[in-house]
Amino acid sequence: MAGFEADSRENFIAFALYSTRMSQSLHRSKSVAVSGVVGLALCICTFAVHIYLAGFEYDAGLAYGNLKLGWLLAGSVLLGAIPALAWVQYQLRTPVLVALGGYLFLLVTSWPNMIDSARSASASATITMFELVLTLWVLPLAIALFFGFVENLLRPTIGRFISVNNG
Repeated sequence: MAGFEADSRENFIAFALYSTRMSQSLHRSKSVAVSGVVGLALCICTFAVHIYLAGFEYDAGLAYGNLKLGWLLAGSVLLGAIPALAWVQYQLRTPVLVALGGYLFLLVTSWPNMIDSARSASASATITMFELVLTLWVLPLAIALFFGFVENLLRPTIGRFISVNNG
């Protein structure tokens, strides 16, 4: 009987280790899937804006060449994917809020200027804030990750403050 208990205990431990590895693997796949979806959504949005603006007579869209367009699309993927990965993997909210909030805010506020620039030949040389930030996508990404770093540093302090006030 002692041999049976030892075998069942070993089987239980092996199953526990296997299920732990599986849950870690699922968490990793969820992280990759969520960040990929968010990055792809920003890329599709950027490409849609580019195609829409390129439809006007005096504009070539957001980029005047394939290399620049590739840079913008890769940047929009990373600007969405890296903060989303920080959210899923480390539960950091501020990188997503800063990156996606900034992207949407600049898109909405720059939209009338981008349309005016696309419609007129004289204003086509004017660059909007959305185009500037999208071209320099490394900067907003660094700012978003900096806010995530600050959130991670302040998390123990904020956690203590919230638990004291709630308990």
